[in-house]
Amino acid sequence: MFINHKSHNYSMHKGTILDMSEMIIIMFIAAVALFAVFYVLAEIETPLAEQGADTQYIDDAQGALEIFDMMMPFVLAGLVFAIIMGATMLDTHPAMFAFSIFLFIIMLILWMVFGNVFYYFSSDSTISSVRTDMAYTTIIFDNILFIGFVIGLIILIALYAKYKSGGGVGY
Repeated sequence: MFINHKSHNYSMHKGTILDMSEMIIIMFIAAVALFAVFYVLAEIETPLAEQGADTQYIDDAQGALEIFDMMMPFVLAGLVFAIIMGATMLDTHPAMFAFSIFLFIIMLILWMVFGNVFYYFSSDSTISSVRTDMAYTTIIFDNILFIGFVIGLIILIALYAKYKSGGGVGY
């Protein structure tokens, strides 16, 4: 009848290098959604204006999307901060460092793939005009491999460079 909340582990990995996969998926979905919605709004604005409709709402929506674009660096920083906080709370054995390096390389390949997919998506001739309007998202994804490398190094440092206080057998 009673649920032990400690027994429910909603995530198999908290604060590990594998969280980089969740981070890039969240960022990618948000970026593609921003680009797609902005493009659709830009495409329907002219026909609606030609029919005499008030397009102020579309301009307001595009302004809101530009604000979301400006927030993308903060979303990235928030995700990084959450992962680093989780990484500092984990007790890790130094022997797992080599395995973490291997996973780090796999995560960088994943980030590279997502960066390339986003580049080809955003550089398509039909949607490429949105790249200038969504400048922050474009800058992030144009440099996503370097960003992923830095984030991964920070996570590895947070996981394995800890000072252990106390000591003795059994602690």
